[in-house]
Amino acid sequence: PEKYIAGRYYYKLTAIDSTWHQSAPSEEVHITITGIPEAPPIVVEHYQLLNNYPNPFNPSTSIEFTLPEASQVKMVIYNSLGAIVETLVQGDLPAGYHSYSWNKNLNGNRLSSGVYIYSIEAVGKSGKEFIDSKKMVLLK
Repeated sequence: PEKYIAGRYYYKLTAIDSTWHQSAPSEEVHITITGIPEAPPIVVEHYQLLNNYPNPFNPSTSIEFTLPEASQVKMVIYNSLGAIVETLVQGDLPAGYHSYSWNKNLNGNRLSSGVYIYSIEAVGKSGKEFIDSKKMVLLK
């Protein structure tokens, strides 16, 4: 399975050679998974605003950023005239990797095709400030 969970799994194995001939299946193999260790935490060393994905997008896109320390964060989306379309994030966030989805139809916004700007302002607990902006394109 793509994501293992505790349980009992049954498999039969085959082999395929370089000429694409497949062997007969093996006898059934039984595997019992009792627990899976969590991945080690990802250490974020600096502030970063990543490119949205997909870009161009329709109808939604993912906007991601990293915070090296707990921070007060505000992320705003603007249209090409500089008017605020939506405040996507506003508040205290823990250190780490963050991802938010933005949908052009969110909150009744029926937006036209074009270039939009997403901007982040973050102030860490240490007082360090981070400001960055990037462009994204909505295509209908």
